[in-house]
Amino acid sequence: MLKLLSAVIIAVGLALPPSLAQIKSPLSEIGSSAAQLPPELSNLPTCVGGPDRGKLKKPLGPPTAANVARCRAVPTGRLDPPGTVRVPPQRRPLASQFRANQYSIVPASFTPRAAAAQQAPWATWQTGAQTTGTSYTAIWGGLTVQDITIWGGPHANTDHDFVYANFIAQGSSSSGGGWVAVGWGEVLTNGDHRYVTSYTQNYGRQFFTQYALTDGQLYSFAITSYSTGSGPLWATWIWYNDQWNVLQNDYLPFASASISEEVDAKHTCPYDCLPGFPAIYFVNTYLENSSGVHLWDTNIPTSKFAFPGPYCATFIDNYYYGHVSWCY
Repeated sequence: MLKLLSAVIIAVGLALPPSLAQIKSPLSEIGSSAAQLPPELSNLPTCVGGPDRGKLKKPLGPPTAANVARCRAVPTGRLDPPGTVRVPPQRRPLASQFRANQYSIVPASFTPRAAAAQQAPWATWQTGAQTTGTSYTAIWGGLTVQDITIWGGPHANTDHDFVYANFIAQGSSSSGGGWVAVGWGEVLTNGDHRYVTSYTQNYGRQFFTQYALTDGQLYSFAITSYSTGSGPLWATWIWYNDQWNVLQNDYLPFASASISEEVDAKHTCPYDCLPGFPAIYFVNTYLENSSGVHLWDTNIPTSKFAFPGPYCATFIDNYYYGHVSWCY
């Protein structure tokens, strides 16, 4: 009865205000051994792709043993480039200065022309928020998928010209470093498509093309960790067809991590045709540490960042509800 009540509280907690969002974590009750995966990751059927036919757009809590509807996705690997890139029909004019408001990370004095001069032959932008502590063992929340406009440059290849919207768990340098990420992305050489993507230290970035993502729709993703006889085990997930779909799992050297919600972009195009997109939202982000599950609010020590770029993270409610978009 207590476990059932905990699951109900988690489901309601996704919509609760911060003061009511402190709940006991069911993840702490899960054990494992070197010879056996945690219940969430073992003996799972293969996930079904195609359109999302689920009726529950929000998950009923994190992917735990209490959530019996789970499956394992089969990655399609890294997609082969088609050999061609898109050329912009006309250059996109940029404002000379960025908008300045209380949420902006990039100062108003920053100009894209100056940034482009410092970033050659390609530029990388990272914008979002990261916990200052490294005690977290799970994150889950929503990311909106948006149609990205990416133009190719003279150095465009499989490793350049992309936009990723991710949740990331990163180990401290003292614990051996490394990171794991989950979300969605668009890569120039993979065509005009948005794909579910996951990254772990030992297996690299994988794409899951079987998921038919809809532009403008919110999808829930999660990163969880488990203590096993073989060391810390981390897993990435997407909520799809009313169940948690595990994407990757990997043994990594860190048992806890700092958490980021961010948009990463890389381009080889000149400064006046940067990747463009509607606002990408982070919605109802939850973190877990040894004291339980917490809505990612101002009680969580957090820093905002941008390296540097034309994109700003605007948080309507720090930090569980916000978006990344053009700064002007």
